[in-house]
Amino acid sequence: HNQKIRRLQGQAQQLNSKINRIRHEDQSQQPPDIAALEEEVETKKETLAVMSANLEERRIQTDKVEKEYDQVKAAFVAQKAKLLEMRESIEPLEAELQTPHQATALFAQSKAFRPTTPICCPARGALRFC
Repeated sequence: HNQKIRRLQGQAQQLNSKINRIRHEDQSQQPPDIAALEEEVETKKETLAVMSANLEERRIQTDKVEKEYDQVKAAFVAQKAKLLEMRESIEPLEAELQTPHQATALFAQSKAFRPTTPICCPARGALRFC
């Protein structure tokens, strides 16, 4: 949009220069259609005004989206930090839980472990030590 606006401004300046040059030319030449050129300048100015208004509207929309993005990004960073903090507080607990569990599993697998209480095993139809 900025390039279009600059191009239209350049065209308007060229037309104004052309109008001024033509006005000052020798009277013996055929007079150019100054009214048509002035009308074209006015049309370009109107187009430029509309494009400038559209550009300003887009800037406002862009600013709004950028603010929303910044808010969402800040919330994401805060949530990520909170999650990391929670994860760090859980790691020592997991380590503590893993140690007794692993010790119990290893002890149960060892030959030294023999239960002293009979357990009913319906599939085998008897009481047995498991």
